[in-house]
Amino acid sequence: MPTDLGDREYGHGDSITETAGADVEAGDFVALDSNGEVALADTDNAGELIGIASNDAAAGETVTVWYRGAVKGKVVSGVGPNAELGAPATGTSGTAGVAESGGSTGVRALTGAEDPDGDGTYEALILLR
Repeated sequence: MPTDLGDREYGHGDSITETAGADVEAGDFVALDSNGEVALADTDNAGELIGIASNDAAAGETVTVWYRGAVKGKVVSGVGPNAELGAPATGTSGTAGVAESGGSTGVRALTGAEDPDGDGTYEALILLR
């Protein structure tokens, strides 16, 4: 079973391939920027969230984005299992945080946040629907 950030963990998933408008890393939550290119999701473009990057890509390169399925993605510490995820926390572009009350994002943590490498990058298995 895959264990790397940006990998689909099990079952079926759907992805698209787009051009990166900014540097992204596998496991980053991504959105469309004003040019229709993939960029790190943040509080300014959270409404345009499209999924989780499957691979590292520099601006101008091709990036595959999972938009449906169970995928390992970056989260803030303290995210618990079954938490609904929302816009990345301030200063943590590309990293999902717990959604504020009201409104459904359709993105849910299946597992709690873990830092398996001890490098300060927290990850969880995320359900994208």
